[in-house]
Amino acid sequence: MTTGDVEKITADLKVRVKTPNVSNAIAESLQKYLDGDSTRIKGKAVRYKLNRKGARYFESLIGKHEQA
Repeated sequence: MTTGDVEKITADLKVRVKTPNVSNAIAESLQKYLDGDSTRIKGKAVRYKLNRKGARYFESLIGKHEQA
């Protein structure tokens, strides 16, 4: 998934987050949950995927939501 993909998904959910803001969020706080296929370079798309730590965190969020 690229930052552009995230922008499209959030736009479909009616809470659009623009690509530069997605990129900044990844760089600042989400890096530990994602693996990229290359380093970030302006103008070049990086494909991200959840790493094991990210998958565990996501599952914990879903589990908390299901219990509520």
